[in-house]
Amino acid sequence: MPTEWKTFAFVALKTGLRVGELLALKWEDLDLAAGRLMVRRTLWHTQEVMPKGGKVREVPLGNEVIMALKARSPPPAWSRRGAGRCRNKKPPAEAGG
Repeated sequence: MPTEWKTFAFVALKTGLRVGELLALKWEDLDLAAGRLMVRRTLWHTQEVMPKGGKVREVPLGNEVIMALKARSPPPAWSRRGAGRCRNKKPPAEAGG
């Protein structure tokens, strides 16, 4: 597995973000010094839309995640990859889980 996908999977497991949220992540959403990321958008079909619940939320990052992200150089390989892979049939505000 390529390094960028290992980082992607690690961040997914450690943060609990939804697939669409992960695919819509951008470096500007990360504040590594403060140890947090902001979920500002999600990818639904091929469009970036507001996250489930219709509001931005903050997700704390553990030291392992911060170190893994610092080891990557911007932009992350996953920003914009996988567009359209989110298979929800309802918009995120309505989809369960």
